[in-house]
Amino acid sequence: MRVSLKKSLSVLGLTLIFAMSVADTWAASNTPDLTRIIAIGQTKEVNDYSPAISKSIWVRLHSLPEKTNRCQTETSTPCRLNYWLSAATMDEQPEVALQPLGVLGEVVDIEWLPVKSTTCIDWARLKLTVKPFTKAAMEANPSIPQDSTQLFVEMFTSNQHLRIASSRQAFSSDQPPRQCR
Repeated sequence: MRVSLKKSLSVLGLTLIFAMSVADTWAASNTPDLTRIIAIGQTKEVNDYSPAISKSIWVRLHSLPEKTNRCQTETSTPCRLNYWLSAATMDEQPEVALQPLGVLGEVVDIEWLPVKSTTCIDWARLKLTVKPFTKAAMEANPSIPQDSTQLFVEMFTSNQHLRIASSRQAFSSDQPPRQCR
């Protein structure tokens, strides 16, 4: 399914139109979250990390404060962030994907893992390190757990669609996914 979203914003007499097309059924059922990401979320350009690794997929990490009454982003109350990953192939007609990562906290480190394949051009792997709360919350309250977890993410093209998969377990092999075109 391909979902097209269009939002307009008028500022100082100028009208800006944001158009986005997402080939994912998740986006169809979660357009309020996607709208919140566009309006108030924060975005990190993931391709800037690990400059020594050649990348064939454009990746961005999007975050929003979790939806609770106790999480106030302007203060140092214990906040956690929800994360989504968007990816696009670097083609004339790019395939795109948007995936919730299902992790709460703060991503404090992103590492591109090296991949080599002659059969799978659009394939990438990431390792994300996630703290349970934001840095500001942990500095304000040292009794908050400081431990971190790791999340492993794989992106690849399958049947002309870009796929994103995440796991808390490291990859068991250096082989590309069997669905990879």
